[in-house]
Amino acid sequence: MKALILPNGEKLYYIDKLSALDMYEEIYLDDDYFQYGIDIKDNELIFDVGANIGLIFRYGSQKAQNLKISFFKKKDIGDIEGYRI
Repeated sequence: MKALILPNGEKLYYIDKLSALDMYEEIYLDDDYFQYGIDIKDNELIFDVGANIGLIFRYGSQKAQNLKISFFKKKDIGDIEGYRI
């Protein structure tokens, strides 16, 4: 994996640089994940189903404190890994 410094100064490890930058734009700049009244508040539990490179976790931790985030990434067909932070 390669390292990338995002426009906000955070370091990110990625496989595909274009996809990583596109996701950064969707989450941080366009705020796509928090449209239509969706928001993150302190002490909430968040499920990130289909987690990719962890940007939603990073972004959410800037919007609120003491979050409980469970993220799930599909490893192979029919196999799902789950993690809890």
